[in-house]
Amino acid sequence: MGAASFEVATRGFRGDTDTNTGQVATAVAGTQVARIAPAALQVGRFVVDVTVGYGAVAGPADDMELRRGGVAIATLHVLPAVNTTMPVQRFQCVELVGSDDLSVNVIVGGIAGAVYRATILATLFR
Repeated sequence: MGAASFEVATRGFRGDTDTNTGQVATAVAGTQVARIAPAALQVGRFVVDVTVGYGAVAGPADDMELRRGGVAIATLHVLPAVNTTMPVQRFQCVELVGSDDLSVNVIVGGIAGAVYRATILATLFR
Protein backbone atom coordinates (compact mmCIF):
# COMPACT_ATOMS: atom_id res chain seq x y z
CA MET A 1 0.00 0.00 0.00
CA GLY A 2 1.41 3.39 -0.96
CA ALA A 3 1.98 6.07 1.63
CA ALA A 4 -0.93 8.45 2.09
CA SER A 5 -0.24 12.14 1.72
CA PHE A 6 -1.35 14.47 4.50
CA GLU A 7 -1.17 18.22 4.85
CA VAL A 8 -1.82 19.55 8.35
CA ALA A 9 -2.00 23.29 8.94
CA THR A 10 0.49 24.29 11.63
CA ARG A 11 -1.57 27.02 13.27
CA GLY A 12 -2.77 25.76 16.64
CA PHE A 13 -0.71 22.58 16.52
CA ARG A 14 2.30 21.74 18.67
CA GLY A 15 3.82 19.66 15.92
CA ASP A 16 3.92 16.41 17.92
CA THR A 17 2.58 13.74 15.56
CA ASP A 18 2.55 10.01 15.14
CA THR A 19 1.20 7.85 12.35
CA ASN A 20 0.60 4.21 11.52
CA THR A 21 -0.52 2.45 8.35
CA GLY A 22 -1.77 -1.11 8.25
CA GLN A 23 -3.39 -3.71 6.05
CA VAL A 24 -5.08 -7.01 6.91
CA ALA A 25 -6.87 -9.65 4.83
CA THR A 26 -9.83 -11.87 5.67
CA ALA A 27 -10.38 -10.03 8.95
CA VAL A 28 -12.91 -10.90 11.61
CA ALA A 29 -14.77 -8.58 14.00
CA GLY A 30 -12.39 -6.60 16.20
CA THR A 31 -9.25 -7.13 14.09
CA GLN A 32 -6.89 -4.14 14.27
CA VAL A 33 -5.98 -2.69 10.90
CA ALA A 34 -3.76 0.15 12.14
CA ARG A 35 -2.71 1.23 15.66
CA ILE A 36 -0.74 3.93 17.43
CA ALA A 37 0.47 2.54 20.77
CA PRO A 38 0.03 4.50 24.05
CA ALA A 39 3.81 4.90 24.43
CA ALA A 40 3.89 6.93 21.20
CA LEU A 41 1.18 9.38 22.33
CA GLN A 42 1.38 12.13 24.90
CA VAL A 43 -1.47 12.99 27.23
CA GLY A 44 -3.57 15.74 25.66
CA ARG A 45 -5.97 16.70 22.91
CA PHE A 46 -5.32 15.43 19.41
CA VAL A 47 -6.61 16.06 15.94
CA VAL A 48 -6.90 12.61 14.39
CA ASP A 49 -6.98 12.07 10.62
CA VAL A 50 -7.96 8.64 9.31
CA THR A 51 -8.04 7.22 5.80
CA VAL A 52 -9.56 3.82 5.12
CA GLY A 53 -10.26 1.67 2.10
CA TYR A 54 -10.26 -1.77 0.59
CA GLY A 55 -7.78 -3.60 -1.63
CA ALA A 56 -8.37 -6.17 -4.39
CA VAL A 57 -11.37 -7.65 -2.53
CA ALA A 58 -13.79 -5.30 -0.77
CA GLY A 59 -15.54 -5.69 2.53
CA PRO A 60 -18.97 -4.31 3.46
CA ALA A 61 -19.86 -0.61 3.59
CA ASP A 62 -18.69 1.28 6.69
CA ASP A 63 -17.07 -1.81 8.24
CA MET A 64 -14.31 -0.03 10.17
CA GLU A 65 -14.29 2.09 13.31
CA LEU A 66 -11.92 4.40 15.16
CA ARG A 67 -11.18 3.29 18.71
CA ARG A 68 -9.64 5.16 21.63
CA GLY A 69 -8.39 2.94 24.42
CA GLY A 70 -10.21 -0.03 22.87
CA VAL A 71 -13.61 1.73 22.85
CA ALA A 72 -15.26 2.69 19.56
CA ILE A 73 -15.65 6.46 19.16
CA ALA A 74 -16.66 6.65 15.47
CA THR A 75 -17.77 4.48 12.58
CA LEU A 76 -15.61 5.24 9.53
CA HIS A 77 -17.18 5.75 6.12
CA VAL A 78 -15.85 3.34 3.52
CA LEU A 79 -17.43 2.28 0.23
CA PRO A 80 -17.77 -1.46 -0.50
CA ALA A 81 -15.65 -1.16 -3.65
CA VAL A 82 -12.30 -2.68 -4.62
CA ASN A 83 -9.12 -0.58 -4.58
CA THR A 84 -10.88 2.33 -2.88
CA THR A 85 -9.43 4.88 -0.48
CA MET A 86 -11.82 7.31 1.17
CA PRO A 87 -10.97 10.99 1.73
CA VAL A 88 -9.45 11.90 5.09
CA GLN A 89 -11.92 11.68 7.97
CA ARG A 90 -10.91 14.22 10.65
CA PHE A 91 -11.78 14.06 14.34
CA GLN A 92 -11.16 17.25 16.34
CA CYS A 93 -9.99 17.34 19.96
CA VAL A 94 -9.76 13.63 20.74
CA GLU A 95 -8.73 13.59 24.42
CA LEU A 96 -6.10 10.96 25.30
CA VAL A 97 -4.78 9.87 28.68
CA GLY A 98 -1.55 7.94 29.26
CA SER A 99 -2.99 4.47 28.69
CA ASP A 100 -4.99 5.26 25.53
CA ASP A 101 -4.06 3.96 22.13
CA LEU A 102 -5.72 4.84 18.83
CA SER A 103 -6.71 2.13 16.41
CA VAL A 104 -8.81 1.36 13.37
CA ASN A 105 -10.65 -1.93 13.82
CA VAL A 106 -12.92 -4.10 11.70
CA ILE A 107 -16.56 -4.06 12.85
CA VAL A 108 -17.98 -7.23 11.23
CA GLY A 109 -15.51 -8.67 8.71
CA GLY A 110 -15.74 -12.29 7.67
CA ILE A 111 -15.50 -11.83 3.89
CA ALA A 112 -12.89 -14.21 2.47
CA GLY A 113 -9.99 -12.34 0.92
CA ALA A 114 -11.26 -8.84 1.79
CA VAL A 115 -8.29 -6.51 2.22
CA TYR A 116 -8.76 -3.75 4.82
CA ARG A 117 -6.41 -0.73 4.71
CA ALA A 118 -6.10 2.18 7.13
CA THR A 119 -3.82 5.05 8.09
CA ILE A 120 -4.06 7.02 11.34
CA LEU A 121 -2.34 10.39 11.85
CA ALA A 122 -2.56 11.93 15.34
CA THR A 123 -1.36 15.51 15.88
CA LEU A 124 -1.15 17.02 19.36
CA PHE A 125 -3.26 20.16 19.62
CA ARG A 126 -2.41 22.94 22.05
